[in-house]
Amino acid sequence: MQRREAHTPARKASPVDPLLEPFSFANLTVKNRVITTAHAPLGYTRDGLMTDRYLRYQEEKAIGGIGLVMFGGSSFVAEDAHSFFESINAGNPRIVENYADLSERLHRHGAKTMVQISHLGRRADDHATWLPTVAPSAIRERAHRTFPKVMEDFDFTRILAAYARAARYAKDGGLDGVEIMASSGHLPDTFFAKRGNTRTDQYGGSVENRARFLIEIVGAIRAEVGDDWAVGARIPGEEPSPDGLQGEDCVEMAGLLAGTGQIDFLNVLYGSGFTHRELADLIPSAGTPLGEKLPLALAIRQAVDVPVFHAGRVADLATARYALREGFVDLIGMTRSHIADPHIVTKLEAGEEERIRPCVGASHCLTGVETLCIHNPATSREAFIPHLTTPTSERLRVVVVGGGPAGLEAARVTAERGHDVTLYEAASQFGGQVLPLSRSARQSEKRSITEWLVGEAKHAGARLLANHYVDEDDLLKLDADVFIIATGGMPNTDLPQGGGDLTLSVVDVLSKAAPSNTSVLIVDDHGAEQALVAAEHFLEGEGNTVEIVTVDEHIGHDVGHTIIPGYKTRLLRGGVTATPDTEVLSVERADGRLKATLRNVLSDAMDERTADVVVVEQGTIAMDDVYLALKPHSRNNGETDLDLFRFGQAQPTHDDRDGRFRLYRVGDAISHRGIHSAIYDARRLCQNL
Repeated sequence: MQRREAHTPARKASPVDPLLEPFSFANLTVKNRVITTAHAPLGYTRDGLMTDRYLRYQEEKAIGGIGLVMFGGSSFVAEDAHSFFESINAGNPRIVENYADLSERLHRHGAKTMVQISHLGRRADDHATWLPTVAPSAIRERAHRTFPKVMEDFDFTRILAAYARAARYAKDGGLDGVEIMASSGHLPDTFFAKRGNTRTDQYGGSVENRARFLIEIVGAIRAEVGDDWAVGARIPGEEPSPDGLQGEDCVEMAGLLAGTGQIDFLNVLYGSGFTHRELADLIPSAGTPLGEKLPLALAIRQAVDVPVFHAGRVADLATARYALREGFVDLIGMTRSHIADPHIVTKLEAGEEERIRPCVGASHCLTGVETLCIHNPATSREAFIPHLTTPTSERLRVVVVGGGPAGLEAARVTAERGHDVTLYEAASQFGGQVLPLSRSARQSEKRSITEWLVGEAKHAGARLLANHYVDEDDLLKLDADVFIIATGGMPNTDLPQGGGDLTLSVVDVLSKAAPSNTSVLIVDDHGAEQALVAAEHFLEGEGNTVEIVTVDEHIGHDVGHTIIPGYKTRLLRGGVTATPDTEVLSVERADGRLKATLRNVLSDAMDERTADVVVVEQGTIAMDDVYLALKPHSRNNGETDLDLFRFGQAQPTHDDRDGRFRLYRVGDAISHRGIHSAIYDARRLCQNL
């Protein structure tokens, strides 16, 4: 087996952007080096088949110029391997027609495509078919909470046949290849790690034995599909655990796999699926370094003679370009980046790299029942929200009040429609409540959301005026056809029995440096990241003690599973204590400090806390004064037709009613719902205005 040289001379200097260079391997030529790695968009399958929503979501990346779309994360090959993520049933013969539809869509735009197939082993959903999960050894999987049975001889035969059959379906469906999932705690890599494999037969013990099952999978697939079709594997480069696979173990296993001559590529991943914390490391979020695990891919690339891919916090083209130019990888994955902007490559080709909508690492795409970007409402809603705004022939005079996410999106979209747009913002900067939140190091990337919106709104011709407070009289003097009120909300610090005026909001806290030697009580009746960000902020001061009291069953109740472990680790190490199932009824002054009265919402037991500072996080209360003042003068009485609004259809013009203008409000000016909701409001309202 040929060994690659050190990475510095791996690619010759070229006037062509390395991201746009074609690349050939197996029987394929990929038109550029940018790929998306396989993942499972939540809720977009039905009975294990891809819905139109799934197909459109993947197709948009091909429209946007990407070279290779890898899809179908955790697509399961057997009935005892159902995923928790509503993945594709790769063992269902009906999937062939489904694949043919997708491959035709992607090939039409010049993209290649592959599906990831997997047996999830002990990570499977054992309640989907009420079959036991299987694993090398009877060791519980903590993250997905199953107790597997030990694989028997007939299980090996059955599962190898299932992999081969799933690969055949993929080839018959016109796909360009298949990727075997052998990382993240799926069945093949559970054999790799000694902590999951205590076998003493030919599948346990030595590295060769622990890699044997994956090599047999590759062999079974090759026997089924032949040598002229791409077959690869996604493997770990290292596991973030003292008793997990180390880098040298992974390099050795990669060498054994590549040495068979039956594998066409290796996709290197950092992390594993043994614990909740390790699952979070698989998909690093905001606050972690960009491209941090590229050296793991390089170590494997130097040890094998097949192409190597990698994805993991490659959030911008600068990082992706560096990975290719310095020879870390052959193809670079920008998966979440394409959730933020599926048109990355076309913008790069057009010389508009600065107009790419940034991925801010919020992992909003992983937190709900849908795969949604925190600030691109079109992603996975392509059926009724196009990624590109359609111009209109009718030019309206549109006034937007408020320069937070909702107002900026309203200004951007209406200007792109071709309207005459002016936005008024009372503060000196645009961004609304994104600004104080992004003062936190962990949240700092979120500022890119509103910075991008500002740039795009101006590019479209909108006039954005900061330091411009406007009231009812000011606005009524304007000859506007449409007013869009996006004034946001004020932090709600009211308490049931009083004392809210003695407390601070998270906005107050983040607006100044952390104090020292201060006892802090944080009241969280929200469950999102704000209270956690405030707690982290206080840990920056010397000698502070922090307690979070929450009515929920645990802190960060609504924070995604890939994000909350990082918060909990930081807060626990900093000595933050958490009191769940508890509400704060009141705050009063006591001996120069603040006394809070608490009640457990389950037992009704009363308690007290004394602190120097009490912070209350309960979302915001709508700042609707301007809206209410304009409402009687409007043609539509401020009403939004929700049936039309839901799917972004044009609102009625109400030409037959009295009133000079139409009036709408969006975002937190209606109610507190977060960044995605605010931007989604504005996009649905304005895309057909």
